[in-house]
Amino acid sequence: TFTPKITNTISRPFTTCSSPAGCTCSDTPHLYSGPHDASRGFAYIHEGMHLKEWTYREMSTLVKKIGFKQWNTFRFGKPRASGLCNLMTLIIEGMVGILPLPVRQKVAGRPFNGVTMFVRK
Repeated sequence: TFTPKITNTISRPFTTCSSPAGCTCSDTPHLYSGPHDASRGFAYIHEGMHLKEWTYREMSTLVKKIGFKQWNTFRFGKPRASGLCNLMTLIIEGMVGILPLPVRQKVAGRPFNGVTMFVRK
């Protein structure tokens, strides 16, 4: 669940950075391949001062909550404007998410290094 404080804090960059057409691209560390800070050397979850690490499921829920109608994964240098691609990303992410932490971190390193998405109002 997203508290109003978290929603307002996270939504500000989306709304201020979106183009006049209401589009923007975001990239943030993915929870499953992290931690993405100094604690990576000694922990499987971030313990240092770091921004929140996200999953595609969490980020897609958030962008819909703050008023964006559409989101697409951004892979190989361009948005993948396909509901099927989004669905497959969420399904694979869900399967990776049930793995034990050490295995999950290794498996997620390449496909889920970050949550990179293109959103549109």
